[in-house]
Amino acid sequence: MAKGDGYIITAKSEHEFTAILFNYKYIGSRLSLAKQFWDIPDDISAYLEDQKNCFVSLEIRKITAGRYKLWQHILDSRHGSVYDAWLGLSAIDNPRPNETAWLEQTCVPDLKIAFLEAIENIRIDCELEPNEVRLLEINRVLE
Repeated sequence: MAKGDGYIITAKSEHEFTAILFNYKYIGSRLSLAKQFWDIPDDISAYLEDQKNCFVSLEIRKITAGRYKLWQHILDSRHGSVYDAWLGLSAIDNPRPNETAWLEQTCVPDLKIAFLEAIENIRIDCELEPNEVRLLEINRVLE
């Protein structure tokens, strides 16, 4: 349906939509300079090009009126990030099998569910933190 800087929207049918939103941040050139002169801390977030959140307003127009269910699957520094969970384990070099299993079980996306009423359009507003990825699934609820 549409794509642009930080989003892609697709439609499976006139009642089912999927969007992926992302706020990708590049690692700046300061990191490569730092590598030449000293050790880099395990947390490289200070080396991102910027730390700004991204605001996205998504509008799907000319849809069938009715009730829609919205699933939001969120990957960010607190949900689903194996890197951030690993930092919480003191960035250990060789995790034991039970530590690896814990990382696998812990690193799952957050899930939020909401219901939206649509007459002609649906509008969804999101704020994404740096390097957040959000999958939106929007389906009409047949009652």
